[in-house]
Amino acid sequence: MNLINKNPFPFLNTEDQIKETEGKTLLIYKFLKTLKVILLAALFFNFSSIPEATDEWTLIQTVNNVKFYYQSGQCNGHTLLFLKIVNDNTTEVHGHWRLNIDQGTGKMQFMGVLMDMKAGVTKTGSCEDPGPELMIPLELQGSPQLSIEANFTVQ
Repeated sequence: MNLINKNPFPFLNTEDQIKETEGKTLLIYKFLKTLKVILLAALFFNFSSIPEATDEWTLIQTVNNVKFYYQSGQCNGHTLLFLKIVNDNTTEVHGHWRLNIDQGTGKMQFMGVLMDMKAGVTKTGSCEDPGPELMIPLELQGSPQLSIEANFTVQ
């Protein structure tokens, strides 16, 4: 019996087993890398689609020279309520707000926070820049009543 070529420690990997494992690891790595590229391309395509919303915004309310607007639109086949917030102050504002929506079938409320919104700045919800508080998954029906309750500090 030739003990020179035999692995004295069978629980340790032989060179062939190591090469086989490295080959499998390389295949898995290449597969995951390709999958990542495909997923990133799919996400880019979904978020870069053009919304079917128009440029017509409806004023909800003005609070402390901060204007809140809305419009309905679609992103990737999903109906959304887009919000636009305009700071018409000459200074920065920060605070929180609550959007109240009454469609006649019940009232809904959505919260938001303005973190140091500079003077003259406009924040707009869109498919290209999906901000969770500026895009609400909601299809408006009938003649909804929208109102804003806000608490802002003007700097």
